Amino acid sequence: MKNYIKMVVFILLMGAFSALLLIGVDVLTKDRISQNKLIELQSTVLEHNGVLYTLDNVFELFESQVTPEEKEGLVLYRHNETNNVSFNIGGSGLWGPIKGILTLQEDFKTIVNVSILEQEETPGLGAFVGERVFLDRLVGKVFDPTINIVKGSDGTLPNEIDSITGATGTSSAFQIILNNAYKAYYTAFVGDDLFDSNVKVVKHLLELNNIEFTEENYKEVFNQNFQTDKLNDLTLYSNLNNGYVTIFGEKPMKFGQNGDQTEDVVLTVTLKRDFETIVRISAIFDENAGQWGKTILLDQENLDKAIGKKFPITFTKEQSNEDNVLGDQTGATTHTLPTFNKALAEIAQAYEGFKGNLPAIEVPLDLDLVKENILKLSNITYEPANLDITFNNNFKTFEKFYMNNETQDVVYFGEFDFKFSPGGAVTEKVAVILILQKDLETVRGLTVLHDGNKDHWGKKNLLIDEVLNKAAGKKFSELFTLIDEKYQFGDVTGVTHTTNSLRTALNDINLLIQEAKGRLPIFELTKEQKMMLHLLEVSGVTVKIEAEADIPNIETEFNKRFDKIVSSDKVLYKDLNSGNVVIIGNKDLKFGRNGLVTESTLITLTLKSDFDTVVDFMVFSDGNTAHWGKRDLLKKDVLKDAIGKKVGIIFDRIDGKNVFNDVARVTYTTDTLLEAVTTLMDEYIEFKDLNILSEKEIAAVNSNNNLEAGTIEDNFTLEVLEGKTLYTEKVSGNYTFVFTELMTVGNKGADKSLITFIVTLSFDFKTVVDIRVVNDSNSRHWAKTRLLIDAKLVKARGKDITNLFVELDGKDQFEDVTGVTITTSEFKDKLQTNYEAFKTLFNKGGI
Repeated sequence: MKNYIKMVVFILLMGAFSALLLIGVDVLTKDRISQNKLIELQSTVLEHNGVLYTLDNVFELFESQVTPEEKEGLVLYRHNETNNVSFNIGGSGLWGPIKGILTLQEDFKTIVNVSILEQEETPGLGAFVGERVFLDRLVGKVFDPTINIVKGSDGTLPNEIDSITGATGTSSAFQIILNNAYKAYYTAFVGDDLFDSNVKVVKHLLELNNIEFTEENYKEVFNQNFQTDKLNDLTLYSNLNNGYVTIFGEKPMKFGQNGDQTEDVVLTVTLKRDFETIVRISAIFDENAGQWGKTILLDQENLDKAIGKKFPITFTKEQSNEDNVLGDQTGATTHTLPTFNKALAEIAQAYEGFKGNLPAIEVPLDLDLVKENILKLSNITYEPANLDITFNNNFKTFEKFYMNNETQDVVYFGEFDFKFSPGGAVTEKVAVILILQKDLETVRGLTVLHDGNKDHWGKKNLLIDEVLNKAAGKKFSELFTLIDEKYQFGDVTGVTHTTNSLRTALNDINLLIQEAKGRLPIFELTKEQKMMLHLLEVSGVTVKIEAEADIPNIETEFNKRFDKIVSSDKVLYKDLNSGNVVIIGNKDLKFGRNGLVTESTLITLTLKSDFDTVVDFMVFSDGNTAHWGKRDLLKKDVLKDAIGKKVGIIFDRIDGKNVFNDVARVTYTTDTLLEAVTTLMDEYIEFKDLNILSEKEIAAVNSNNNLEAGTIEDNFTLEVLEGKTLYTEKVSGNYTFVFTELMTVGNKGADKSLITFIVTLSFDFKTVVDIRVVNDSNSRHWAKTRLLIDAKLVKARGKDITNLFVELDGKDQFEDVTGVTITTSEFKDKLQTNYEAFKTLFNKGGI
């Protein structure tokens, strides 16, 4: 027991002694450590300013040449002669703290020098952050207002340097350290608005709206284009050009591999005036290629996927079709994603007070909103990001009107003064959109765009889709005719003044349309012309039909691009460029309630050369929207979903739905369309396996053999082996073979095009009688206008096919054509390859 007590006492005494010893050492060394750190700081500042010193005079020189300044708890060291400023920088590296000194010129932007005093990064990799060879890259760079450390940078940008090879994490962390320190010291000692989030947003909005400005005039330019409103400490910006409103907030977000890098990011959300439809979300942050949250999640192209969604919105990794969720976000932003969603939610909550209480502004007509409604009334679907493309593809402008390229509907929109509230005491501008069919009498659609104020009964009860849609299909002159004391298109009580305003606006529009009636380019295209125009569009050929005189161009261009293949009483069209084939047929389909209406339609089915894969599917009808089958099923945006499918399964049901589309309430039309397509495929099945020449190919075969006309069977004996056909002319004994190849054409071989070659040889199967080609004669392809034309190929006549390309005096034997080098080389190879194949297959080598 006594020994135990002695041991405890001994341990306690030793512990006390050790503690006292450590305290003593700390007391003795504390001042020395502090002095060493001070020497390190002062000597570094002096070095950055080119001052020579020794350990004996460092304090004296520093005190005489450097003046410390302190603001908001930060200390800055200003050199008395150079006016350079130095300050501490520090923060978390990848593996430990990084501390150092940064010196700037008097402009408080240009870097004089950077030194690292402490770091714990990986030797040979991240530790390079403290080496002069890396830090010297920063000398002369300018905070604008940040420094970016970017992998692979050539250093030409004034605020950018290359990162440390193999140490992206350290580079990223060091960039944050530099920028955070600069922001803190600039704000404290310069104090202007460089880092003010409001100023960031102001400049950002000008840039997003492509409004030019300078550093000197940005405030004035902004005030000319935006209205600023405040609610408590919140600021809301309204775009005076389109009425869109922008809300924003500066929020902390996490970045980096472990989410250990926190930065303030300014998020801006621009909404339509319903305060929920997203126009754009964007983020303002310091560029950093090492942070995937910035390069992937906050990338503008990714954020633009939210356009058209509803706010508040949540970004999620899972797929979603909900209006207020943007799914399929990458898992590489594990730490950034939740902080981003939190920031968006906080901004939404903060600005809740503005909802339903937006400041009044004079908003010009929103053309995007007009286009959206015209497409909607015309039953044309679109993606928000492709609004302009879709609209321009479907409508052309004529004087004050838009005209539908396909239906020739005439569209007018304009602003009118409407009266609202009891007694019509309130007058506001609204936009009226009226679409008339090409008879300029039947209404296709009607809508009125307004601010949606439900305190005005006219907006709440009359100017809504449910009522205005009743105008569709009615005669314009009868819209306001009283029938049984009700308006033809809807009887709404308590909105007399608004109704009268609508009547006046529509009458004014009708007067404009009737006045332009004789000038409007309205003309009738047959189903066949519409078909040819559509097939040209599918094949990539645009034919503008802006007047009746342009209509003949449809058939001209079609015959250039397509060739006919005739068998029995059926005609198959072949795209001379792609090799795709088109089957067509007039088929009866059922429409109307219970399928009581039967009408003839023109069906086209474009297939790849496998005669199975759908390239395009279209049905041409009279477009009567009273028939839901025409309105909802037989339109481009629905039928296009058959593209890429096998023709035999486009109507098969998977999970209870058609593979290409499941459209409700058009059962009779769908069933008869299935029957029509099945019948068409059966009628054309003979084309699938027969090696049938097209009309142009037949003409070329006959021309090669000096035959003016006649069928192939009348003039030739046919041998067919392994899918290839050899044609022997019955009188001369000449042999003709035909092959099609995908050739390289265009400037520098930029395009590919199918070209059919018709080669006729003498009875020796060597001497060329003639060579002709069939192609789409595209004038942009020099090979088709300089080389593969009769005037050039005729020089092959009488030559040995195996020696056509032997050079004599530096030229090919039959012709030297410039500018078509690639095609000439391919022509040589493919001609010889096919010649050898036919010679071997048909055993003509011994002749």
